[in-house]
Amino acid sequence: MVYLNGQSIKCETKRKFYEAATENTIPGLPLEPLKPETSKVGQNRDSKVEFLEENIKRARLQLIQYLGLAKDKYIQQSEQYYKVERQVTDTLSSLHDKREELFPNSLYVLTGFLTGVVFTRRSNILVRSTVPLLCGVAAFRFFLPSTFSNVICWFDNYERKHQPELWSSQKDLFNKASKMIDQADKLATETESVMGKYLDETKRMVGTYAGLNVEQKVTEKKNK
Repeated sequence: MVYLNGQSIKCETKRKFYEAATENTIPGLPLEPLKPETSKVGQNRDSKVEFLEENIKRARLQLIQYLGLAKDKYIQQSEQYYKVERQVTDTLSSLHDKREELFPNSLYVLTGFLTGVVFTRRSNILVRSTVPLLCGVAAFRFFLPSTFSNVICWFDNYERKHQPELWSSQKDLFNKASKMIDQADKLATETESVMGKYLDETKRMVGTYAGLNVEQKVTEKKNK
Protein backbone atom coordinates (compact mmCIF):
# COMPACT_ATOMS: atom_id res chain seq x y z
CA MET A 1 0.00 0.00 0.00
CA VAL A 2 1.38 3.44 -0.97
CA TYR A 3 0.54 6.73 0.78
CA LEU A 4 0.29 9.78 -1.51
CA ASN A 5 -0.68 13.17 -0.01
CA GLY A 6 -2.36 11.49 2.88
CA GLN A 7 -4.29 9.06 0.64
CA SER A 8 -3.61 5.42 0.47
CA ILE A 9 -3.36 3.74 -2.90
CA LYS A 10 -3.60 0.03 -3.04
CA CYS A 11 -1.19 -1.83 -5.22
CA GLU A 12 -2.98 -4.51 -7.07
CA THR A 13 -0.97 -7.30 -8.43
CA LYS A 14 -3.59 -8.13 -11.11
CA ARG A 15 -4.82 -5.31 -13.32
CA LYS A 16 -8.10 -5.58 -15.14
CA PHE A 17 -7.02 -4.33 -18.54
CA TYR A 18 -9.96 -5.80 -20.51
CA GLU A 19 -12.59 -4.56 -18.06
CA ALA A 20 -11.40 -0.95 -18.22
CA ALA A 21 -13.52 -0.31 -21.30
CA THR A 22 -16.71 -1.45 -19.58
CA GLU A 23 -16.14 -0.04 -16.07
CA ASN A 24 -16.30 3.57 -15.00
CA THR A 25 -13.21 4.51 -12.89
CA ILE A 26 -14.69 7.81 -11.70
CA PRO A 27 -16.32 7.34 -8.34
CA GLY A 28 -19.91 8.36 -7.90
CA LEU A 29 -21.06 7.59 -11.47
CA PRO A 30 -23.18 4.53 -12.38
CA LEU A 31 -21.43 1.70 -14.06
CA GLU A 32 -22.89 1.19 -17.60
CA PRO A 33 -21.44 -1.09 -20.22
CA LEU A 34 -20.47 0.51 -23.48
CA LYS A 35 -22.80 -0.21 -26.40
CA PRO A 36 -21.19 -2.02 -29.30
CA GLU A 37 -20.93 0.00 -32.47
CA THR A 38 -23.04 -1.24 -35.39
CA SER A 39 -21.30 -1.80 -38.67
CA LYS A 40 -22.76 -0.11 -41.76
CA VAL A 41 -21.27 -2.81 -43.98
CA GLY A 42 -23.21 -5.48 -42.11
CA GLN A 43 -26.44 -3.52 -42.38
CA ASN A 44 -26.04 -3.06 -46.12
CA ARG A 45 -25.27 -6.72 -46.57
CA ASP A 46 -28.33 -7.78 -44.57
CA SER A 47 -30.59 -5.45 -46.55
CA LYS A 48 -29.25 -6.79 -49.86
CA VAL A 49 -29.80 -10.38 -48.74
CA GLU A 50 -33.37 -9.61 -47.69
CA PHE A 51 -34.04 -7.83 -51.00
CA LEU A 52 -32.64 -10.77 -52.97
CA GLU A 53 -34.67 -13.28 -50.96
CA GLU A 54 -37.85 -11.27 -51.49
CA ASN A 55 -37.30 -11.05 -55.25
CA ILE A 56 -36.50 -14.75 -55.54
CA LYS A 57 -39.64 -15.60 -53.58
CA ARG A 58 -41.77 -13.34 -55.77
CA ALA A 59 -40.26 -14.76 -58.97
CA ARG A 60 -40.81 -18.32 -57.77
CA LEU A 61 -44.46 -17.63 -56.94
CA GLN A 62 -45.04 -16.01 -60.35
CA LEU A 63 -43.37 -18.93 -62.09
CA ILE A 64 -45.57 -21.40 -60.22
CA GLN A 65 -48.63 -19.34 -61.14
CA TYR A 66 -47.66 -19.22 -64.84
CA LEU A 67 -47.00 -22.96 -64.88
CA GLY A 68 -50.42 -23.58 -63.34
CA LEU A 69 -52.11 -21.39 -65.94
CA ALA A 70 -50.22 -23.13 -68.76
CA LYS A 71 -51.24 -26.52 -67.39
CA ASP A 72 -54.90 -25.51 -67.17
CA LYS A 73 -54.79 -24.10 -70.71
CA TYR A 74 -53.21 -27.29 -72.04
CA ILE A 75 -55.84 -29.43 -70.34
CA GLN A 76 -58.62 -27.23 -71.70
CA GLN A 77 -57.27 -27.33 -75.27
CA SER A 78 -56.74 -31.10 -75.07
CA GLU A 79 -60.30 -31.68 -73.88
CA GLN A 80 -61.64 -29.45 -76.65
CA TYR A 81 -59.55 -31.27 -79.28
CA TYR A 82 -60.67 -34.70 -78.12
CA LYS A 83 -64.27 -33.50 -78.04
CA VAL A 84 -64.08 -32.28 -81.65
CA GLU A 85 -62.35 -35.49 -82.70
CA ARG A 86 -65.10 -37.60 -81.14
CA GLN A 87 -67.76 -35.49 -82.83
CA VAL A 88 -66.09 -35.87 -86.23
CA THR A 89 -65.67 -39.63 -85.90
CA ASP A 90 -69.23 -40.07 -84.65
CA THR A 91 -70.57 -37.95 -87.51
CA LEU A 92 -68.62 -39.87 -90.16
CA SER A 93 -69.71 -43.16 -88.65
CA SER A 94 -73.36 -42.09 -88.68
CA LEU A 95 -73.18 -40.88 -92.30
CA HIS A 96 -71.72 -44.11 -93.64
CA ASP A 97 -74.21 -46.77 -94.61
CA LYS A 98 -72.91 -50.08 -93.25
CA ARG A 99 -74.35 -51.93 -96.24
CA GLU A 100 -71.91 -50.16 -98.56
CA GLU A 101 -68.27 -51.21 -98.54
CA LEU A 102 -65.81 -48.37 -98.20
CA PHE A 103 -62.61 -50.02 -99.39
CA PRO A 104 -63.31 -50.71 -103.06
CA ASN A 105 -65.89 -47.96 -103.53
CA SER A 106 -63.66 -45.24 -102.08
CA LEU A 107 -60.98 -46.27 -104.59
CA TYR A 108 -63.51 -45.90 -107.38
CA VAL A 109 -64.39 -42.41 -106.16
CA LEU A 110 -60.70 -41.49 -106.11
CA THR A 111 -60.32 -42.92 -109.61
CA GLY A 112 -63.17 -40.72 -110.83
CA PHE A 113 -61.51 -37.65 -109.35
CA LEU A 114 -58.14 -38.52 -110.93
CA THR A 115 -59.88 -39.14 -114.26
CA GLY A 116 -61.17 -35.58 -114.20
CA VAL A 117 -57.66 -34.36 -113.38
CA VAL A 118 -56.20 -36.25 -116.36
CA PHE A 119 -58.84 -34.99 -118.79
CA THR A 120 -58.38 -31.36 -117.78
CA ARG A 121 -54.60 -31.24 -117.43
CA ARG A 122 -54.30 -28.91 -120.45
CA SER A 123 -57.34 -26.76 -119.68
CA ASN A 124 -57.59 -23.46 -117.86
CA ILE A 125 -57.62 -23.10 -114.09
CA LEU A 126 -61.41 -22.88 -113.85
CA VAL A 127 -61.96 -26.15 -115.69
CA ARG A 128 -59.16 -27.89 -113.80
CA SER A 129 -60.68 -26.88 -110.46
CA THR A 130 -64.31 -27.80 -111.23
CA VAL A 131 -64.31 -30.85 -113.51
CA PRO A 132 -62.33 -33.17 -111.18
CA LEU A 133 -64.67 -32.28 -108.32
CA LEU A 134 -67.71 -32.97 -110.46
CA CYS A 135 -66.24 -36.31 -111.56
CA GLY A 136 -65.48 -37.23 -107.94
CA VAL A 137 -68.98 -36.26 -106.78
CA ALA A 138 -70.56 -38.21 -109.64
CA ALA A 139 -68.50 -41.29 -108.76
CA PHE A 140 -69.38 -40.85 -105.08
CA ARG A 141 -73.08 -40.73 -105.92
CA PHE A 142 -72.83 -43.74 -108.23
CA PHE A 143 -70.77 -46.09 -106.03
CA LEU A 144 -72.01 -44.95 -102.58
CA PRO A 145 -75.56 -43.73 -103.18
CA SER A 146 -76.91 -44.14 -99.65
CA THR A 147 -73.87 -42.54 -98.03
CA PHE A 148 -74.04 -39.73 -100.58
CA SER A 149 -77.67 -39.06 -99.65
CA ASN A 150 -76.76 -39.01 -95.94
CA VAL A 151 -73.95 -36.52 -96.60
CA ILE A 152 -76.24 -34.24 -98.62
CA CYS A 153 -78.86 -34.31 -95.85
CA TRP A 154 -76.21 -33.55 -93.23
CA PHE A 155 -74.92 -30.54 -95.18
CA ASP A 156 -78.47 -29.33 -95.69
CA ASN A 157 -79.27 -29.55 -91.97
CA TYR A 158 -75.96 -27.95 -91.01
CA GLU A 159 -76.50 -25.04 -93.38
CA ARG A 160 -80.10 -24.63 -92.19
CA LYS A 161 -78.94 -24.47 -88.56
CA HIS A 162 -75.85 -22.25 -88.87
CA GLN A 163 -76.61 -20.20 -92.02
CA PRO A 164 -80.38 -19.94 -92.33
CA GLU A 165 -80.31 -16.97 -94.72
CA LEU A 166 -78.02 -18.69 -97.19
CA TRP A 167 -80.04 -21.89 -96.87
CA SER A 168 -83.28 -20.02 -97.60
CA SER A 169 -81.83 -18.33 -100.68
CA GLN A 170 -80.47 -21.63 -101.99
CA LYS A 171 -83.78 -23.33 -101.28
CA ASP A 172 -85.66 -20.64 -103.20
CA LEU A 173 -83.21 -20.93 -106.08
CA PHE A 174 -83.60 -24.70 -106.09
CA ASN A 175 -87.39 -24.44 -106.06
CA LYS A 176 -87.33 -21.96 -108.93
CA ALA A 177 -85.00 -24.21 -110.92
CA SER A 178 -87.26 -27.21 -110.24
CA LYS A 179 -90.30 -25.24 -111.39
CA MET A 180 -88.49 -24.17 -114.56
CA ILE A 181 -87.50 -27.78 -115.26
CA ASP A 182 -91.07 -28.96 -114.69
CA GLN A 183 -92.41 -26.24 -116.95
CA ALA A 184 -89.84 -27.14 -119.61
CA ASP A 185 -90.84 -30.81 -119.41
CA LYS A 186 -94.51 -29.89 -119.58
CA LEU A 187 -93.89 -27.59 -122.54
CA ALA A 188 -91.89 -30.28 -124.32
CA THR A 189 -94.70 -32.80 -123.76
CA GLU A 190 -97.33 -30.36 -125.03
CA THR A 191 -95.18 -29.47 -128.03
CA GLU A 192 -94.67 -33.13 -128.84
CA SER A 193 -98.43 -33.75 -128.63
CA VAL A 194 -99.22 -30.76 -130.85
CA MET A 195 -96.59 -31.76 -133.39
CA GLY A 196 -97.91 -35.33 -133.39
CA LYS A 197 -101.43 -34.14 -134.08
CA TYR A 198 -100.17 -31.81 -136.81
CA LEU A 199 -98.25 -34.64 -138.52
CA ASP A 200 -101.25 -36.96 -138.35
CA GLU A 201 -103.46 -34.28 -139.87
CA THR A 202 -100.89 -33.63 -142.59
CA LYS A 203 -100.67 -37.33 -143.45
CA ARG A 204 -104.43 -37.58 -143.71
CA MET A 205 -104.61 -34.58 -146.00
CA VAL A 206 -101.86 -36.00 -148.24
CA GLY A 207 -103.63 -39.34 -148.40
CA THR A 208 -106.96 -37.73 -149.23
CA TYR A 209 -105.63 -35.60 -152.08
CA ALA A 210 -103.20 -38.21 -153.44
CA GLY A 211 -105.45 -41.21 -153.05
CA LEU A 212 -102.97 -43.06 -150.86
CA ASN A 213 -103.56 -45.10 -147.76
CA VAL A 214 -101.06 -43.45 -145.43
CA GLU A 215 -102.36 -45.39 -142.46
CA GLN A 216 -101.13 -48.67 -143.94
CA LYS A 217 -97.83 -49.87 -142.48
CA VAL A 218 -94.81 -50.59 -144.62
CA THR A 219 -94.67 -54.25 -143.59
CA GLU A 220 -98.22 -54.79 -144.76
CA LYS A 221 -97.36 -53.31 -148.15
CA LYS A 222 -94.38 -55.64 -148.52
CA ASN A 223 -96.48 -58.68 -147.68
CA LYS A 224 -98.92 -57.80 -150.43
